[in-house]
Amino acid sequence: MTADPIAPPGTADPPGSSGTAGSSGTADRPVPATGTARSISLRRPLLRAVELLAAAVRRRAPGLVRRVRDRLSVVTRTGWLCLVLLALSAWAAARLGWQEARAGAGVLALVVVTAGLWLIPRRAHAVTHELLEPRVTVGDDAVIHVRVANPTARTLLPVRMEMPVGPVEAVFAVPTLAPDAVDERGFVLPTSRRGIVTVGPVVSVASDPVGLVRLTRERTEPQEVHIHPRTIRLGSVLS
Repeated sequence: MTADPIAPPGTADPPGSSGTAGSSGTADRPVPATGTARSISLRRPLLRAVELLAAAVRRRAPGLVRRVRDRLSVVTRTGWLCLVLLALSAWAAARLGWQEARAGAGVLALVVVTAGLWLIPRRAHAVTHELLEPRVTVGDDAVIHVRVANPTARTLLPVRMEMPVGPVEAVFAVPTLAPDAVDERGFVLPTSRRGIVTVGPVVSVASDPVGLVRLTRERTEPQEVHIHPRTIRLGSVLS
């Protein structure tokens, strides 16, 4: 029986055997990290684009939110209730197969679509309102003159208009106006107390008969009536 010879310490491994990098006589060369450098160079423009997009969204967010709120404000409480009932009826008809829910959803959908037709922009009336006396004395009447004209070459349908006068609101209906026709009317503002009363703006109101939507458009600018206290000459009192 023969035993394998044991190599003394310090002897090198034979050629071709697996060992350390130094035993083979050649050193490993460092591999350049080209993939990492390329990812960093692409990441910087991407982050910059994200920052610019976020800044643009922050600048436009208030205006966008305001426009969305204005669009949704035309739906009244009755309109929102009708939309909720429509959604529930459609869900019951689809999931439970109720015929009554299907019929109710159809009727509600027809009502909603019909109400939406009232939001179609119409040809605008030419509206003006003026104060015959912007400064009056307590006890005198302040007359407000409202003029609604049809400047188009087509007949305009009747429209409802409202005009805030201080704490109250004047409501009037403008009849059908032929081309170049004019509708004029006057309002008297009581002046029992001194102060400043804001008159206007005159707004046109578009609303469906059921009351699901209500769209208002301002037609004039508000004006102010100055109501002064009544003065008495001392000479006339003493005489």
